[in-house]
Amino acid sequence: MTRFRHTNLDLDRGGSTSVRSSYFTALASPERPTAQGIDLFEIDDELPALVDVGPDSDNEQDQDKAVACDAELDVQYQQHKTTMVDLAKEPLANKPKEPTENVNKQWLREREVFLRQLLRLDGRGHYAHEGLCPVCDKEKPTVRCEDCHDRVLLCPGCTVDHHYSNPTHRVEYWNGTYFEPTTLKAHGLRIQLGHALDEHCVNPVPSPGDDFIIVDTNGIHAVSLNFCVCTTAQKDTIQLLRARLYPATVKSPQTAATFNVLEFFHLLTFDSKASAFEFYHALGRRTDNTGTVEISDRYEEFLRMVRQWRNLKMLKRAGRGHDPEGVDTTKEGQCAVLCPACPQPGKNLPQGWDATPEKSQFLFSLFLAEDANFRMVRKKVSSEAANPTMSAGLSYFVEISKYRAHLATYGDQKEV
Repeated sequence: MTRFRHTNLDLDRGGSTSVRSSYFTALASPERPTAQGIDLFEIDDELPALVDVGPDSDNEQDQDKAVACDAELDVQYQQHKTTMVDLAKEPLANKPKEPTENVNKQWLREREVFLRQLLRLDGRGHYAHEGLCPVCDKEKPTVRCEDCHDRVLLCPGCTVDHHYSNPTHRVEYWNGTYFEPTTLKAHGLRIQLGHALDEHCVNPVPSPGDDFIIVDTNGIHAVSLNFCVCTTAQKDTIQLLRARLYPATVKSPQTAATFNVLEFFHLLTFDSKASAFEFYHALGRRTDNTGTVEISDRYEEFLRMVRQWRNLKMLKRAGRGHDPEGVDTTKEGQCAVLCPACPQPGKNLPQGWDATPEKSQFLFSLFLAEDANFRMVRKKVSSEAANPTMSAGLSYFVEISKYRAHLATYGDQKEV
C-alpha cells in the first residue's frame, strides 16, 4: 500500500504558523500489480480515515517552540511542505527537538567577522605582498577574475591565457588604490570560432565592427570575436552554435546568448513571476549596478532568442530532430504532451478496462472542459508578417487557416 502525508498549515491572526501532519493509505494504481485475492474493480465506498501519527502535544512550551521555528519559514515554503508526498516507507515518529539557540542570534555575535572578511575580499587579500605574477613570474599581478573560484591575482597576459575557455568572466584591474572594472576584451582576449582551443586558425575574420555582444548569466558582455573562413569552415551561425552561443540573427550575427542563460531563464519561468524584461535588466545590473555605464540594449534580441530556444526544445523533446524527413514534416499535434492522468487506451489503462462493470466505469471516464477568453479581442493583435507562427498546429494551438475556415462557416455573430 502507498501511504501519503497530508500536512495542515494553520495561520493565526498574529502571523504565527503551526503544522500538523496526518497520514492515509491511497488506492493502488491500476498499472501496478494488485494484491492477491483482490479484484481491481472492487472499490471500497469510503477511503480510510485520516490517522494521526502521534497524539497532539498539550505542552504549551512545545507548541511555542514549534511556532517560533515555523515563523522563520516563509508561507510559500510552508505550502510546499503541505504537498502530498508519496512515502515509500512507514512515516517516522516525530522526535522531540532539543532546545537550541536561534541561529540568527548566533550569527549576530559573528557579524563583525563576516563583514571584515567581505572587506578583505574587496582588496588584494594575501596577494597584497606579491610583487610578480605567480604564473609567469615576470610582470606585476594587477588583474583578477570575479567569477573564478580562486580569484587569483595575475598579470594581464596570464589572465587572458586562463580565460580562453571562459571568455564571459568579469575581471577587475588593480590601479594601485582599488579594483576598478575592466574587460577581457580590453586586455586582448579574442574568441576564435570554428576550431578547438588548441588549434590555430589561419584565416580568422573579426565580427562586423569588431563589437560582438554575448548575453550570459553573469552579465551582458562586449567581446572580440573571430569567425573562421578557412576552406572547411561552416557558416557563422553553425560556428556560434557549436560554441554553445545562440545567434540572435541568421545573417551577420552580432549578438548571441549562451546556452546557459537561455536554459536558466527557461527554467526560471516555471517557478518565478519574473518577466523577461526584469530578468534582462537584472543581467544589466550584474554588468554594472551603478547606472553610470551604458550597457548595450539587446532586449528585443533576447526575447527573440528565448522564443526560438523554447521552440527548439519542444521539437527536440518530441523527437523531431531524429526524423530523416526533417522538422517541416511534423504532423499536427505531434509535439503535444498527453496528460498522464487522463485515460489513454493502450498506454495507461489495464487490459479489459472496456469490460468493467457499470459501477466502476467512472474510473476510466475522460473529463474535458472548454473555456474561452472573450477579452482577447481587446488586445493589440500582431500580424503573421511581424510575428510569424513557429509551430502552427504542432502542439496545442490549431493551424490558423483551418481555424479561420471553421469560423467562416458560422458567419458573423453578435457578441453578448
